[in-house]
Amino acid sequence: MLDLFLAGITAAAVVGYTVGPASVIDGDTLIVNETRARLVGIDAPEVDHTCREKGRSAVSPCGDLATAGLQDLVGNGPVRCQGSKRDRYRRLLATCLDHHGRDVGQFTVRTGCAVAPARWDRPNRSDEATARAQGLGRWAADFEDPASYRRRRFEAQK
Repeated sequence: MLDLFLAGITAAAVVGYTVGPASVIDGDTLIVNETRARLVGIDAPEVDHTCREKGRSAVSPCGDLATAGLQDLVGNGPVRCQGSKRDRYRRLLATCLDHHGRDVGQFTVRTGCAVAPARWDRPNRSDEATARAQGLGRWAADFEDPASYRRRRFEAQK
């Protein structure tokens, strides 16, 4: 199966599994073939989420940076996603690997483009701690946790 994946041969989406080129929706969601996949174990800023550069008044687009980081990672190569559940938006909750076999979600946390929320039972917490200590990606800025940002935005819309 890995040989087919590395060769770039696409497979039709079946329950919980898809391989093919990916379109990036935001920092934690991809479309592979016609399957919308939500990366498990991570949480990335929303597209309109902004961050304040540490010690400065300048604001940067955290959501756009997370989306661009994921796009740079998956590039034009095939992505393989596998999962066994769907969320309330009917996205496949998936672990996805890029064409090098790297866990895409884990890599986005390791580079500071996403966080590893405690609610997910995944080993990404140590990658987040390393990114934070090195000031990588969003850790170079002051930012609101993505889940808190969504809650605040939802409350403001009521």
